[in-house]
Amino acid sequence: MTYSYTDAGGNQVSAKATITVVSSKASIKAKDSTLVAGPDTKWNAADNFVSATDADGNGIDFKSVNVSGSVDPTKPGDYEVTYSYTDAGGNVLHRLLVPRHPPCALCNLTCTDLRQRLCDANFFFRNSYKYAAFSAI
Repeated sequence: MTYSYTDAGGNQVSAKATITVVSSKASIKAKDSTLVAGPDTKWNAADNFVSATDADGNGIDFKSVNVSGSVDPTKPGDYEVTYSYTDAGGNVLHRLLVPRHPPCALCNLTCTDLRQRLCDANFFFRNSYKYAAFSAI
């Protein structure tokens, strides 16, 4: 870009400037995790945060990242947590994270499998009771 000016005496002066527009180097990274639900299980949003950089590529603290969503580590389920950051250029970066609970063993059973397991358990309890009653006499 060239800037120029002509004064009252007709003298012209000019200056040239090069303007370079670069892409933002802002980034945000988070990692998935799997938690086993239970009364002692803890979760903190910072546990899944890996890193973030500003528009110039400089690292930023977790304190500068916005977190929306929460996780109840005592209850199985899928929870969505979003990490976001707005860089100096107004670009908003999002990273969606879904901490997962391991699947329950019963979730993969068919109705036939489940019915058979219930029958086996019923048989076991009936026979255990008879054995306990017999051996107590």
